[in-house]
Amino acid sequence: MAENMDICVGDRIQALDSLGRWELAKVVGVSPLRVTFIGWSQDWDRDVSNHEVRRCVPPLEEQGRSKYIVYVMLAHCGLHIGPYIEI
Repeated sequence: MAENMDICVGDRIQALDSLGRWELAKVVGVSPLRVTFIGWSQDWDRDVSNHEVRRCVPPLEEQGRSKYIVYVMLAHCGLHIGPYIEI
């Protein structure tokens, strides 16, 4: 995915950790592409390949949506969100 992305040092992205989970990360080097995982010690920093990174989805507030609107949209589709919405 990264081949279509302009990645710079300091960018916040998602990267696959050593267990194959997508985690929030910060780019600390671009040649090779190296990330540090937010909230983890530097012991877990790692070089990643292009297919192991992706852009983060912006928070709902930045998309102009609220969590309430998303819950209502999901409820309208017949999905139940815990104890918050009943149809």
